[in-house]
Parts: sequence; C-alpha cells; structure tokens
Amino acid sequence: MGGGMTSSGDFCATCGLCCDGTLFEYAHLQPDEIDAAMASGLEVGEFAGEPGFAQPCRHLCGTRCSIYVDRPKACRKYRCAMLKRMETGEIAAEQAAKHVAAVRSAVTSLNAEMLPGVTIRQCREQLEKAVLANEEIAATTRMKLYFGVLELLLDKHFRSPRQRFFTGMPS
Repeated sequence: MGGGMTSSGDFCATCGLCCDGTLFEYAHLQPDEIDAAMASGLEVGEFAGEPGFAQPCRHLCGTRCSIYVDRPKACRKYRCAMLKRMETGEIAAEQAAKHVAAVRSAVTSLNAEMLPGVTIRQCREQLEKAVLANEEIAATTRMKLYFGVLELLLDKHFRSPRQRFFTGMPS
C-alpha cells in the first residue's frame, strides 16, 4: 500500500471520528463498566435511557485513545461503515483516508461558522429541534449548509443505515 495504512487498526488510529464528537454524541457503557469508566475520568451519565459517556471522549489524544488497552466494550466492538468496507476490500485505505479528510474539512468549515465554545453536538441538537418544531433558527445559511454537508458525508461513508441522520439516505 505504498507506505500508507496497512491495517484497520492503522486506519482507526488516524481517524478518530467515532471518538471526537463528530460521528456520535455519546457511547454506551455496560453496567459492569460504570465504576471503571468513572475511575478513568469519563463523565458517566444517562443517554437514551442507558449509561454512557459524552463525546468527544476525554481520552482521545489527537486521533488515538490514551486508554486503548482498557477502553469500554462499546469502543472495542464498534466498527464504522468505512472500516467494514475496508476490511472487505470494497474500498482501499487511501480512499478511506480521503473520506476522513473530507469530513475533517467539513468540520473545520462548520466550526468557523459556530459560536466559540459550541460543539457539533450542540449544533446538531439545535438544528434537530428547529426542524422538528418547524422553526427558523438563528444560524447562518453557511452554517446550515456546512452542517448538512458534514451529515451527508458521515451518512454516506461512516454510519450504518440505522444510524443515519438523513434517514432516507440510500446505502
């Protein structure tokens, strides 16, 4: 592969979208993991009626997990749609890296439009509430556009069909 990524582990270590708050708002914990998660410094709470911790994960250093050996079960088991496509040979590592770069570019554009201190999760929540209530929100047109581009990229390349933001998105 010409000095690039050679394994799915290499891909994950250069991506981190599942841990940095871009792809998910939280990760679930099993009941027997709560004490260890709290001891590691994770802020454990209730998400969708289950125990978990908010993203971005405080143990993410750049794109790598600082508690990789002791990470929660949800983190151990998770495999994004892009990773699964790489593992089956459907997509080359170099192309997967380009998709990660496109998402990072969309995040950078979106962050430039958001107020300081506002997270992607907060932006997503605000936009979802406005859409559900059929209300206009105080957001720039560019912010809405960048958010839409980000969600489309995540839906197309990284989320499974049941995780998609735009539920009508084809596989």
